[in-house]
Order: sequence, then structure tokens, then C-alpha cells
Amino acid sequence: MRNSNDSFSHFPTHKNSSSSLDIKQHLSPRSVPLTMYSDIQCPWCFIAKKRIEPTLQSSSGAYIKLIWRPLELHPYIPLDGMDSREFFRKYMGPDSIIQERQAQVIKIGQTLGIQIDFKRMKKQPNTRLAHRLIAYSQDHDAAFEVTEALFQGFFCEGVDIGHSDEVLDLLKNKSVPLELATVRDFLKSTEGEARLTNDLEQARALNIRVAPTYMRGDGRCSSSFTSEAELHAFLKKTGDSID
Repeated sequence: MRNSNDSFSHFPTHKNSSSSLDIKQHLSPRSVPLTMYSDIQCPWCFIAKKRIEPTLQSSSGAYIKLIWRPLELHPYIPLDGMDSREFFRKYMGPDSIIQERQAQVIKIGQTLGIQIDFKRMKKQPNTRLAHRLIAYSQDHDAAFEVTEALFQGFFCEGVDIGHSDEVLDLLKNKSVPLELATVRDFLKSTEGEARLTNDLEQARALNIRVAPTYMRGDGRCSSSFTSEAELHAFLKKTGDSID
């Protein structure tokens, strides 16, 4: 769980089974929508995504359709990014605290099959471009693959996800199912900026400040589901079930 005042705030350390399934959500006959406000530069959002993956498909054939919505945890980062060491010292404090919190993230990630490598991060990005891409991919039924590529690229490979050329190379290397020439034109334009601004204003209006935050109807959960039971309890509380 993370907010704009704490880059790596406390997070439960429950273990859960990892999943590398390429879940094709559109193949299921019934979907239960679940909105997730997140930011690609938030490690807890990456962890939350991996934790929820095993619960997305139920034995009954219904599935949870994740609807990605943007949250900017550090909107004042310049569009061309900032040095990662400078960023961590500014928002987290001395090196001892940085190392402690990064070690916590790395340890939890390893339980889920994520090999987070902060040493490869040279630049902390402004995430507007990534958010525009996620919205675009959601319209083209590729949000699962795109968010996975962005998280993996940033946290595990040190990709600058605020730079369109690096993002395009990443999508190509991950074989993301999008027409890359069209994506290139989209990222090089201002298309999607107005939509992103509107979505961010909506998040502020809802007073959503913590990433990840799940919403369904009037219900919200500002944490990560650490088990299938927790997720199903939230869905039941907010008026649906995939059982």
C-alpha cells in the first residue's frame, strides 16, 4: 500500500501462490468488474497484480475483469524523469531506510516470482505516458499484457517507462499483442491526454490517494488482497460473487 507521502509504506507480508498464467479474460461467459487504481512506479501495485492473478478465474467459469484506472503518486516528477537515487533520498530519507524498505519489497516480490532489481533503476519516470498506454491497451483488450510488461520492464529490467522509444522496444521484446506502429503514433501524439486528465481528476474527486485501491460500486479497499477468500469477501460485500 502506498500513498503520495510514503514511497514504500507498510504492506502485509502474507505469502500467496504465484501465477504466470496468461489469463484471457474475454473468453469467459460472465465477468465481474473490479476497478483498480494504481501507478506503474508503485511496487505494491505490481505485487498486488501478481497476488490477484490466481483469483481472476473461478471454477464456475466467471472471471474478474480488472479495470485499470490511473493514480499519479508523484505527479511533479518532470516529464523526462529524475535520477532514481535523488528520488529515493528525497521521498524516503537516508540510505539506511531506503535499503530497508527496498529489501522488504524485494523479499515479498520473490515469494511471487518477481525479481525486482532496484540497482537497475537509473531514472524515476513521470508515469503519464504509461497511464495513457494502459488506457489505450484496455480499449484493445491487451491491458493484462501491457501492465505486466511495464511492471516487469521498470522494476526488473530498469526500462525508462517514461520514454516512448524504450517503451516501444519493451512491448516488442515482450511480444505484446498490439500493432506497434499504431502504438508509436499514439505515444508520439497528445492523444489520450484529455482522457488521462479526466481520470486523474475523478480519482482526486473520490479522494483516492493510496495505491493500489480497489473499487466496486460504493465499496473500496486500499490494500492488496492476500488470499482468494479476501477478494471474494470484498466482492460479496459490494454486491457480487464469482462462486
